[in-house]
Amino acid sequence: MRIKVEMEEQKVLFDFNAFLDSPHEMIERILIQAVIFSQGSFERQGLYEGKKWWPPGPINKAAIWKDLNQGKNIKARHVDPNRKALMNTGKLVRSITWRMNSETEGQYGTNVSYASNQFHGTDMRLQKVGNPAEIAKKIEKFLKKHGSSLREKDVKAIRRMKKSKFLRVKIPARPFLGIPGEQVLEIVSKYIDERF
Repeated sequence: MRIKVEMEEQKVLFDFNAFLDSPHEMIERILIQAVIFSQGSFERQGLYEGKKWWPPGPINKAAIWKDLNQGKNIKARHVDPNRKALMNTGKLVRSITWRMNSETEGQYGTNVSYASNQFHGTDMRLQKVGNPAEIAKKIEKFLKKHGSSLREKDVKAIRRMKKSKFLRVKIPARPFLGIPGEQVLEIVSKYIDERF
């Protein structure tokens, strides 16, 4: 049996050209386990045990910036000192799915627009598009309510957003898609044992 595994952005493709009549069920088993393992990386805060993601800071500047640019109030969840990486809304972890493309090929991954930036990491500048006066009011309103629970440097960082035209965001790579090779071999071996 030949097993082909390719990485494409945030999609992992499996192509099995097997001596078996139909590897469809085996591929499904691998894809299901790949999704489960990948979703578990969010709780583990790293793809594999012992390889943790870079921890997030206590404030999510990009999410605050997005709220302000959309004319929304800043959400309290964006300033949680105990927050976990990639767990702001749960959208990314819930988006990881799988599908069969043919009898011998399947894929799993996510179609969330920001997944690639989180998976590979990025350094970007976000432009302010909202009304500066409204943004300043929303920042002060938020800090009046939540500022006493924040570190002084975080309060300053949020206040700087009032004058900034751009926000520089550095996102470290946090790979969340994968499955250990041993698990794949175990699934393949079990599948073959069941058939022969």
